[in-house]
Amino acid sequence: GTINSSTNTFVAWCWRAGGPAVANTDGTITSQVSANTDYGFSILTYTGGTSDATIGHGLGQTPKFYVVKARTSSGYTDSWNVYHTSLGASAYIKLNDVGGKTTASTIWNETAPTSTVFSVDANSNANENNTDYVAYVWSEVAGYSKFGSYTGNGSEDGPFIETGFKPRWILIKSHYASNPNAHCNWLIYDTERSPTNEADDLLLASVNGAEFSGVHTGIDILDNGFKLKGDAGGYANYNTNQYIYAAFAD
Repeated sequence: GTINSSTNTFVAWCWRAGGPAVANTDGTITSQVSANTDYGFSILTYTGGTSDATIGHGLGQTPKFYVVKARTSSGYTDSWNVYHTSLGASAYIKLNDVGGKTTASTIWNETAPTSTVFSVDANSNANENNTDYVAYVWSEVAGYSKFGSYTGNGSEDGPFIETGFKPRWILIKSHYASNPNAHCNWLIYDTERSPTNEADDLLLASVNGAEFSGVHTGIDILDNGFKLKGDAGGYANYNTNQYIYAAFAD
């Protein structure tokens, strides 16, 4: 029912990695990696172990954005834990939650990723002993992907975010930690559901609600980036809220 119930409409967004996974020994923990270096995307799995560990990602470029998920665990460790270059290695944020960023030294080991590995400390979010994990890792590719941040101004004339390409898919999240609310959801826009501007068909990754549109939800998707809109109630442009984003071309 969640992916094929009768008469319901669905959307899917797909990234191609590099075929069957191969062992990667660049890190202190061996990972199984399928990497597409041309488009800066890899899928990898590993089993947690010792503290101060590194995980090989196979991209040959420094990742800007990755999501790590425990496959065998319980409780809060089932969260989707996100690294974003604009937040740095001393903080993480959860894909399945409306809350802001969490400052912590024990998830990414306060160590920025490199062209070969990302770092994890001994913790259940990303490196619990004998726990299996999956990670989705992106590096930035000029003309195809862009990862960054901006501050909302609560105006119809919102910030313009230059990506250098027309985005096909955009993910936006406020990381304003002190006041999580409806304006702090993970927001997903794409040109499949919104082929013309104003793009206002909105899906929220952090909740299980259906697509909705209307007042305060729209942005303009342009040939070289995207333009925030919406007044003081704007989901993607709430006044003074700080946002991170990930954008991909077709």
